[in-house]
Amino acid sequence: MKELMEFFKNSFGKEKNSRSHAIAMLAIYGIFMAIIVVVIRTTPVNEESVEPIQNNTSKPEEVIEDNTEKTSEKDLNIKKNYDVNYSYSYTITFDGQKEVYLGKKVDDKEKFSYIKDGNTVDYAILNENYLIFEEGVYHITDTLDTYFRYCNIDKILSVLEKSEYVEAGNKYIYNLSNTSVFNMLLDNIQNDNKGLNTIELEFDTENLKGINMNLDNYISSVLDSSHSLNILIEFANVGTTEDFEIKVG
Repeated sequence: MKELMEFFKNSFGKEKNSRSHAIAMLAIYGIFMAIIVVVIRTTPVNEESVEPIQNNTSKPEEVIEDNTEKTSEKDLNIKKNYDVNYSYSYTITFDGQKEVYLGKKVDDKEKFSYIKDGNTVDYAILNENYLIFEEGVYHITDTLDTYFRYCNIDKILSVLEKSEYVEAGNKYIYNLSNTSVFNMLLDNIQNDNKGLNTIELEFDTENLKGINMNLDNYISSVLDSSHSLNILIEFANVGTTEDFEIKVG
């Protein structure tokens, strides 16, 4: 006991020995650490409060943006708007020579003026028969030997509603093979040059304003030589064109 008191005096007294002080501090630190170890080992662990560490190696779900151009069939609501009545202007340019048709259609009847080289001739269509206006009445005549029949709106829209397009502002642009145009116009292709033909539908808000057809490749295949053919169709008074009478003599 006397030796222990002497040790504390030399370690912490006024005249403490530095070596004894260091040994004493080391012993105190060792006792403190031993107490901590004992406390940790004897304290019960609440397993419910311990959340297991999850090794989440799965990749986050990848979001794939679909940038595929939508060129599937589109219900343009055209045919139901243009199978009742409308007024029209057809401008047909073949190899630089222009002819114009100004007319109107109501139900299954149609009348129009054919204008070329400053001359005008009036025609009509009734029950699929072509009529020519002479001396105040219409008479049955032969089918016009021109490209007027290429302006059959029903046939054009029927083919386009099943074709792919590219949207550009207020226009829908179609690139059709000669075969697709053949299904529309039913010509006899002499030599298919495998070229494409461009048809554009132009809209004014939601209404069809016009159809512009470049059929150079098609007409060249039909005639088996190089030619150009452009047809511009413009609509007016859709659904509001007044009824008319066709007097047949």
